Amino acid sequence: MPVPLLEANFINSIVYGSWSNEVSVSSSYLNQKIEEPLVYVFKNSVIKISPATINDTNFLEIIANQDPQFNATKPYNYDFTLQSSSPALGNADNLVAAEYPIDMLGRQRLFNDKADIGAYVIIAE
Repeated sequence: MPVPLLEANFINSIVYGSWSNEVSVSSSYLNQKIEEPLVYVFKNSVIKISPATINDTNFLEIIANQDPQFNATKPYNYDFTLQSSSPALGNADNLVAAEYPIDMLGRQRLFNDKADIGAYVIIAE
């Protein structure tokens, strides 16, 4: 018997890949109906998603269907740091970013009172 996920919050996240819609929410799993309602929110995030999926309850201040402009996404050559023209730059929720002040490379998230969406911040030149 699957255990349902009852709540999920995706804040300051990047969900972007090769599918046309990277987010799908279902009320069943393995042909079994999930009775409990799923509470989920995407906030201050870059998401590749079908416009029909977006609503004002679950998707807040998102950047929809814009390439996050990672530095490299070729097979065996992944670099998920951001290019200087990324729409993720400076668009994070600063209160959440302050709870996680260091990025994956050990760099400070907040710079000039702004934080970047994603696991890595860009280093200002």
